[in-house]
Amino acid sequence: MGKIYNGYAILGVHDNDPSTPNKMLAPTGFKVPSNNDFDILFNFLLLNGFSSDGSFTGSLGQDSNFLAKALVTDQEIWTNFDSTNSISIYPYLNIEENNKSKLNLEPFGTPSGSSFNNNGGFGNYWLKNSDDSLSFIYFNRSYPGVLVYDDYSYPTAGKWVRLLKEN
Repeated sequence: MGKIYNGYAILGVHDNDPSTPNKMLAPTGFKVPSNNDFDILFNFLLLNGFSSDGSFTGSLGQDSNFLAKALVTDQEIWTNFDSTNSISIYPYLNIEENNKSKLNLEPFGTPSGSSFNNNGGFGNYWLKNSDDSLSFIYFNRSYPGVLVYDDYSYPTAGKWVRLLKEN
């Protein structure tokens, strides 16, 4: 499943003492992806036929692109998954059609106390921008698209992290 990090960990801020140097979450050679990194991936997938509706156009938004199936897992961890349904644009239907990008994002929900809200229903993954603003990728079992929330201002929230290998 991996680990959940809050925004302070993504930014490298580990306490309120200004004399404490910030630390890097990602090991040398890796980084937390940025909005720009996700835009590059998004456009590559879109232009190379990864949309579940067969289109080559779209924009970031839950109903504006059909890339969720290409990014999310084909494991049977979706709530109410159904592999017998006809071809579908939704991630929880025909899950064997998911994960064509091999990114394998998983719908583990969000932490809530000692458990998770909506485990198997949606996922959130952090993005860190060059100006140290935070964003995140969001996908949901009931939407065909992927959404990016820009300039996210709740650094205490826990989200998943998928590191990107630097060039």
